[in-house]
Amino acid sequence: MGSQSRAVLGGMLFIAIVIVFAVVFHLGGGIWKFSQLVSALIGGSLTLFAALRHGSKDEKVEPWLGNERLAWILIGLGLILWGCGESVWRYYSAIHQSPFPSLADAGYVCLPPLFFIGLLLLPATRGGPRRALIVLDSLVTMGSMLSIGWYVLLGSLALSSNQNLLAKSLGLYYPTTDIALLCCVLLLLFRGRDPLYQTAARRISLIVIGVGLCFFASSDFIFNLQQNAGVYV
Repeated sequence: MGSQSRAVLGGMLFIAIVIVFAVVFHLGGGIWKFSQLVSALIGGSLTLFAALRHGSKDEKVEPWLGNERLAWILIGLGLILWGCGESVWRYYSAIHQSPFPSLADAGYVCLPPLFFIGLLLLPATRGGPRRALIVLDSLVTMGSMLSIGWYVLLGSLALSSNQNLLAKSLGLYYPTTDIALLCCVLLLLFRGRDPLYQTAARRISLIVIGVGLCFFASSDFIFNLQQNAGVYV
């Protein structure tokens, strides 16, 4: 890992710590409310920059394989679009209007499919049947988790909700895609066993995105359940 990469990672770690403290202790007045927006835009911009930049010939970097560059471009776009949705949500909140459903959802709904497609496009030395098995395992796991979630809570929320069709559909879409994102972590675990991911750059990237997806999907799932139940503050 080069000195430039270490500096970027160190800077991101510092920003992450500052954001966590700002959110937990509500520092800076109401600025902490924009932490998710800032984080998504920074993360998406860095991802796109890393995927689109062309290093010099003397620079020692791991070469892009197959659709790997496209995969990370899709992941970066997913973050940027989610950040755009968050900015619209913050605008509606600032003028004291209900942000759900609204134009903010146009940005939010793009992240899960772009992430899932991006993860599927990441290279693997065992293609074909191996890739199909990973997809099937993820779908089976997602179906099982959805069945449990529907029986425990989602079904009753959908049937008892007085919201319009769009709001009800989005209210079910978000928890469903959160479960799909958690299944993406399973997909990443399978990827990590591939010899291709023994290189430091790919191994670290899988760890970072896997941990990030766990935090994002878990917190977003709780938020959407509270939103549907009308108890979110």
